[in-house]
Amino acid sequence: GAMTNGVGRWLKHVSPQTRLTGIGATGSPSMERSWRTGTIVLTDTADTIADGIATRVPIPMALNEMALAVDD
Repeated sequence: GAMTNGVGRWLKHVSPQTRLTGIGATGSPSMERSWRTGTIVLTDTADTIADGIATRVPIPMALNEMALAVDD
């Protein structure tokens, strides 16, 4: 969330028409599910080798920021 939000907010500032698409690991869907529903969605596991995006419990502040930075 933090990296996506930082890059996204900067990108929207310098190029407002640019659309940002976030990605996540299939085995760690909590952030994507939370972003789509607008509520915190917890998962029991985070099955990915990508430690930086292995999220089971999204941070509410990061999720709120994603609403301003991520288009899809």
